[in-house]
Amino acid sequence: MSSSSQDVRIRRPGPSGSGVLAVSCALAALVARPAPAQGPAPIQTSSTRQASTHVAASTRAPEAALKLTRQLPSTYVAASVEIVRNSHVTPCPPLVPEGDMAVRGWGDSLDAMSGVLNTINGNDIDAHGGHWTITVASGKGGHQALADDMHATGAKTPSRCRFLQLEGQRVEACRVPPYPDGGYYGNHIAYGWQRGGFTYNVTMHNHANEPRLRLMVAALIAQQKLPPV
Repeated sequence: MSSSSQDVRIRRPGPSGSGVLAVSCALAALVARPAPAQGPAPIQTSSTRQASTHVAASTRAPEAALKLTRQLPSTYVAASVEIVRNSHVTPCPPLVPEGDMAVRGWGDSLDAMSGVLNTINGNDIDAHGGHWTITVASGKGGHQALADDMHATGAKTPSRCRFLQLEGQRVEACRVPPYPDGGYYGNHIAYGWQRGGFTYNVTMHNHANEPRLRLMVAALIAQQKLPPV
């Protein structure tokens, strides 16, 4: 992402059907710090080092129950590194859905499919194949564009939104109406926040997936707050 004063709006794909290529959001966050001895096994690539990821047992239990993992697929890590190069910020959670992911990205935006999202607490749900997304933007125009996506601006039925605190960060949580009224985020639970001049959105198809999204975003915000090395 440019360091100029221009607003930056990330170009993203249009709404996709059942043939959507799944994209795993990469963990740019793991570029900073060495892992403690009790943390998960470090991710080793030529470009990254595992960040500090000590997680309390009380947190690990719900993560496992919701089929989330801190063992990141190599495709996710590779995409994460690319986002860091483009934006110089960390928009990707260090906690992701378990299982196979297909990954595709557009500069500072990622679009993912994770089949595990099609069930929760033993119940089948329609998660559009396990669709989830990440987007980062800067400037007033970029912030407004992401806010419009979250709020379904112009839709007959707007999103239902509220604010919550995650790791001390004010986060807006929106239940977006179904596609086509809800647009790209149709029927997603969408979390958005601002930090350091950037706006971050992480979303997941089907509102029932919010417990997963909440943990993933909390892990990302905690990562963003780590001091630089």
